[in-house]
This record gives sequence, structure tokens and C-alpha cells, in this order.
Amino acid sequence: MEQSSFVLDCNVTSRYCSGMFVKLFAQILDSSIADNRKLRHFFTDLLLCADASGNVMMTDSAISRRIGAAMDEVEWGLKELSSPDPRSKTPDHEGRRIERIEDHGYGWKILNYELYRSLRDAEQLRETTRIRVQRFREKKKIGNGCNAMQKAEGDGEEEVEENMKVLSDWNPSIYMLEVNSWFGVKPTTVWDIRWQRKWKEIVRDFNFNGTEWTALKWYYSESKCKYLRKDIGTLLNNWQGEVTRADNYDPEADAKKK
Repeated sequence: MEQSSFVLDCNVTSRYCSGMFVKLFAQILDSSIADNRKLRHFFTDLLLCADASGNVMMTDSAISRRIGAAMDEVEWGLKELSSPDPRSKTPDHEGRRIERIEDHGYGWKILNYELYRSLRDAEQLRETTRIRVQRFREKKKIGNGCNAMQKAEGDGEEEVEENMKVLSDWNPSIYMLEVNSWFGVKPTTVWDIRWQRKWKEIVRDFNFNGTEWTALKWYYSESKCKYLRKDIGTLLNNWQGEVTRADNYDPEADAKKK
């Protein structure tokens, strides 16, 4: 999944928010609302109004004033974004992008916001790693630091180079980060090269917009089944079998076994 992006500094665009920034991913331009320019721009404005948890803690009229849009346009945009979207490439929440925060009396929560923040964190990791790789190679050229790096990593020179390449090429998709969350793995954790190779095999044939992904995600994040795989590598190596188990899992029958 493409994750190139641009940053809007809200110290500059202060009419939207103050002292924070949001990273907008170019995949918005490839989403199911891409062709609806008016709705896409409204969603962008709403993202700029969100806090670090993806909550827009504002009344509808406050949103209207903040983004400089008429109330009927705000009401229309909120209704559209909170409605199911069968064409959405992220089928969570039936394709809805926002939901009202009921227990607070006002405000809206941007769904999947934290997952997109994880993509941002992973991108920051790649940039940090790129700098590390560059420094490592510069030290190699002048003959300094290579031995220390090898000792710290416990690898030979070729293995250090391979590890550095794995880090610098790390470009997780939103689905890889979702898998991380099932096992309590930080979004910035780089997958083992063997996991990455196995994932490439999986995505060639797997439909992440289908019911199998929805079932697998529920199975690992909500079912509380005691037979779940214990780590990412084991799940990847048994992917299709786990998909089948997720699709056929009956929590009531499982509870009777206990």
C-alpha cells in the first residue's frame, strides 16, 4: 500500500488547529471518496481538527467556524463520513470514517486514526534507519566504527549490511500493522526478513477487502479463542489454515468445551 505523504504544519495553517500537525497520506487520493472532491476536502479539514487520539472535540457549529464552511455543508459532510461505504478499501466499521462520541455529548471520532498514526511512526523509523545506514557506510569508507558496529550487532560485516538493508527497506502496510496489534507488537518493530518474505507470498493471493480478512481480524482481536497462534511468524506460516479456522470459529461451541 502506498504511504507517501505530505505534512501540513498547523503553526502555519493555524485557522484549522494550533500547535499540532497531522500527516495526510496520499492513499486518500486513491480511496473511495477520491472522486468526491468536496467530501475529500471536508475529511481533510476534519483530520486537521483532530487531537492526537483522532478525536474532534468540537460541536458541529464549532467545526463550521473552524474550517470556514457553512453549517449545511458540515452537516452533509458529517452524515456522509459516518455512513457505511461498501466501496471503502478499509472495510472496518462497514467503511465508515467517523462516528459520534456519544458519552461526551458532542464531538466526533475518526475511525482508524491510530492505525494511520502507526504508519506515520513506521515512516519515521525508516527515516531514522536511513540516517543510521548512511552513517554506518560512511564509517566503513574511512575505516572507523565498523568493528564497533559488528560487535554491537554480533554479526559479520555482510550480515550487518543485510540487516541494515532490511531496516531501510521496511515499509509496512496498514494490514501488517494490524497484525502487529494482535500480538501487542509496537508499530515501529521491524519484521524479521523471513516474515517479510512470507508476507509477500500471502498478499499475492489474499483479498484484504473480503470476508476472510474480516473474520481473521475478529478472530485475533476479539474472539479470545485459546488456540490462537502465539507469534506473528507462526501465524504467517499457517496463514490459510488460520483463515479457515477463523471463518469456522464458533465461540459458543468453544465455551462449552471449557
